Amino acid sequence: MGPGRTGTSGQGRVPKPVSWHIACVMGLALVTSLAACGGASPVPSLSPTQEPSPSATPIDLVSVFVGRLANGLTASSTVSGTLDVGSIHGTLEGSYTFGTAGAYSYQITTIVGESRSISRGVTVNGTSWSRAENGPWLQDAAAPSGSTGTSAFAEMTAHLASLRDTGVVTLAGHQVHSLQAPGGLSVPASALGISDPDVHDPKASVSFYAQDDGTPAGMAFSMTWTQGSGDGAQDAKMDMILAFTTFGTPITVQPPDDVWQVYSSKEQHFSVAYPGDWQADGNAVSVSFAAPDNSAGIWIGLGAESAALDQKTWAAAVLSGATQEFGVRSDASLPLVVAGVSTTAYEFHGKSNGQSVFFMDVPLTRDGKGYELQWIGLPGYEPADIGRFKTMLATFAFTS
Repeated sequence: MGPGRTGTSGQGRVPKPVSWHIACVMGLALVTSLAACGGASPVPSLSPTQEPSPSATPIDLVSVFVGRLANGLTASSTVSGTLDVGSIHGTLEGSYTFGTAGAYSYQITTIVGESRSISRGVTVNGTSWSRAENGPWLQDAAAPSGSTGTSAFAEMTAHLASLRDTGVVTLAGHQVHSLQAPGGLSVPASALGISDPDVHDPKASVSFYAQDDGTPAGMAFSMTWTQGSGDGAQDAKMDMILAFTTFGTPITVQPPDDVWQVYSSKEQHFSVAYPGDWQADGNAVSVSFAAPDNSAGIWIGLGAESAALDQKTWAAAVLSGATQEFGVRSDASLPLVVAGVSTTAYEFHGKSNGQSVFFMDVPLTRDGKGYELQWIGLPGYEPADIGRFKTMLATFAFTS
């Protein structure tokens, strides 16, 4: 039973995050680590537009470039690129900021046909957070041991002096010098921070770009890998260009200020995110979440179990139980997809324990088990409540 309840309880699509979003995250993590440590290796460079012009007082471009990266990289940049997984082709656009002390943030939009998917990330003092679409900020799991650390790239710092000016190219509308290391530079797979078992044989490379006076102007990143295995394996590739709009100015990257927590139920095999300042109280069959001032709450629990139970039958039972509890019919409904299941959020205005409430009830079934996901709050805040409840529902997932 929930709070206040006494009754019964292809083509043109953005690929799933497991195969698409991870590529952006891996690529950006690698670019950040390389920038922090000064590594470089060649990628297919932009087409030369002209030979470097003779200078009255030639400078050692590489030495100046290396010197300006000696104290680390602080820069703002625009991002452009392409991403291919199997037959699906997408383009990338967005921004990336390298802050002081190794902090960084990014916002990348992946575009496939008419579909757009936004990913955001922030890393400060070794802790990372990410946000997909309009979902909440969540803290990322720690990177695999030995990945994306300075030790993995320490050997690359010695190769900076071997960079060569390979010609002038056009980057974001400006003529810059392409700097690459002869023979390339291998990036170990352990340095890519990859934990997805479906990503196989990743290979990556980076090149840098400099202005005429040696000021870093940007970098290009390329990565290939195989997504999946067996008959479902697909070749994947990402090319990304970061063009610096600022360089060398101190930049402070702040952690997100509204980070949600994740609750996992081992007994009922689901996980869900909830506001970071709320309190969770769970047991083997249900969990409740309460706002700090108890003005709103969420309840998730198992209400029925039968081998013959299906979504339609369970939805009818949940709606009937809520109608009997509040003594009124549902006054609105909202179609939703939760954990891949098409369902409905039924809305009620009634009283619970003598208190006027705004209540939403979402029925959900999996393998003969009927779950309820409920919201209860005070009338007068419906738009904000519906928005927050939808954000929570978007994070709900069944686990094995």
